[in-house]
Amino acid sequence: MNIKKAILNIPGMKTFNTERLHSGYKALDKTKKKNYENCKYVPAEGENTPLVSVIIFVLNWDAKPDKLISSLTKCSFYINVEYILINYSDSNAVINDIANWKDTNNVTIVDNPGNETCTVLYNRAVSMAKGDKLLFIQSTLQVTDGFLDELLKTEANSENAGAIGAKIVYTDSKDENFKKAWKICHTGVDFKDKTVSEEFILQPYNMNDGASSYDVSQDSGERLALSGGILYVPKANFDKVGGFDERYSNTLYDIDLCLKLNQKGFTNYYCDDCLVYNTCEGIASLKEFKTNKKQKKQDVEVFNALWQAWLRYSINKETRDLDSKTVDICGAHPDNENTKFWGDYHYAMALKNEFEKRGYKVNVLSRENWYKQTNAAFVIVLRGLKEYYPEIACRDENCPYPRKKYIMWNISHPAEVGIREYNEYNYVFFASNQMKKMMQDELKVPLGVLLQCTDPSVMTSTEGNEGRYELLFVGNSRRVYRQILKDLLPTKYKLTVYGRHWEEFPVKDYVVSDYIDNNEVGQAYHDAKILLNDHWEDMKKYGIISNRIFDALSAGAFIISDNVVGIDEVLEGNVVTYDTTDDLSKKIDYYMEHDGERKEKALAGQKIVREKHTFANRVNDIIGVIEKL
Repeated sequence: MNIKKAILNIPGMKTFNTERLHSGYKALDKTKKKNYENCKYVPAEGENTPLVSVIIFVLNWDAKPDKLISSLTKCSFYINVEYILINYSDSNAVINDIANWKDTNNVTIVDNPGNETCTVLYNRAVSMAKGDKLLFIQSTLQVTDGFLDELLKTEANSENAGAIGAKIVYTDSKDENFKKAWKICHTGVDFKDKTVSEEFILQPYNMNDGASSYDVSQDSGERLALSGGILYVPKANFDKVGGFDERYSNTLYDIDLCLKLNQKGFTNYYCDDCLVYNTCEGIASLKEFKTNKKQKKQDVEVFNALWQAWLRYSINKETRDLDSKTVDICGAHPDNENTKFWGDYHYAMALKNEFEKRGYKVNVLSRENWYKQTNAAFVIVLRGLKEYYPEIACRDENCPYPRKKYIMWNISHPAEVGIREYNEYNYVFFASNQMKKMMQDELKVPLGVLLQCTDPSVMTSTEGNEGRYELLFVGNSRRVYRQILKDLLPTKYKLTVYGRHWEEFPVKDYVVSDYIDNNEVGQAYHDAKILLNDHWEDMKKYGIISNRIFDALSAGAFIISDNVVGIDEVLEGNVVTYDTTDDLSKKIDYYMEHDGERKEKALAGQKIVREKHTFANRVNDIIGVIEKL
């Protein structure tokens, strides 16, 4: 059969531009369409016929799957399959459009009422799959005779096949400016040099995209990565590398999967004999979906953080000289004028000072600069609001190039951190003994405990202004009514508040400034008759004592705080805690009248903190760990 005729008879295909369509056929007359019987997959003697789970991703109504379904129905190919359709837009229109095919083929539908990312949905579909082989395919494609057989044969005839991709070819488009009609879309994924913000990276791209007429044969063979438009993966391989990484939203997850397979010793292959067409139906909405700025930025950041060092070595054989006396400290603070409002910044700078006293060079990296290329052999991540992504090979003992070692110090927001994230580090410090006890049985990474701490050289005070404040609270709202202030107000005492974003709450009437300089806050703590402190709910659950407790005690403050597991043991009862609104009121009344008891607890707490809970103490412990990594 003439290939031109075969294309004209692609089920459901429309001819949008006859002149352009036929001009693209001149070279195609030379190529003949294979007979299905000649390409049919036949298992080797004694082998079972594998079930292939075909997982179809349907973005929305614009990228409707009727043409793909038509080609799956009318083309001849390996028949031992099941179909799982991901209805990304959760649209009844999509399901109604394929009702007959769905009923005939007993299709499983994966709906998306929760607006999940495609990686989550793909992994959910795989968890429902019964097949030993997986075929991921997007609804904008159309298949041809024997397409699946060619993929099965490639696996059977290849050594240690990881993932296998196909030849994807553009058809015509309604867009008169479309310049790639009847040209190749994909013959594998390679990487090219690119400079972004003065950083050299290797960026993935589709090989031969738009460069060749599709009748030109390409060499089948090994590829570092392949497009997820159509991707065949043995399920055992998929499971071995943990499936699609759900830190990606909608892009680069396919490349990531292929690289993980390669890293685990598998080889990915491109099969030139497996031909599918990109019909360009819905391609605009698909492109918009894949280029959502916020999601794409996140996906690119994840990919570059995980893979750039590995790619530079694998492709360019580029190694690097890491300095065991250089440390990166990564905090969640921004790289702008607001950084002064972030405790993470002051925390990182205090660590830096102590490391430098011990002969280390330290780079304090803001959120925007976390993945800047440095020669640091060790990276300390102050895990708070944002997840950090250690390099993919950091725990690989057989890594062929020098690898950085990553240490997490989980100082806040513990509920945001999962098992997977912890296990990607070389070492994890928890900010409480309670947290270590809760997590240690589930983790594979070495663990330690580093409570939060203080810098006595900054958190200091002078005598003479005691009682300048009756009640003092220093902290931002973060758009919630902080519990201790909610329990306090109204009050008969004079309350002073430093902090931001209190406009929506009664606290606004007590705010004297949205900011107090870090070099002045210790004196303010000391000068208050009673400093009020509270903890976020997850910090209380996990027993993380706020660093404000340590700072304030270092400055000689008397503190009343909400209760948190371990606070009495760590600070030997020198921080007064309350449980109810009435309890808080009574304790404030009592200690307002007992100056001597306030002073006694403040001095005892100061002594404990300055002896056991300084940044100097913590850096000594950290160095003890990194010298053994």
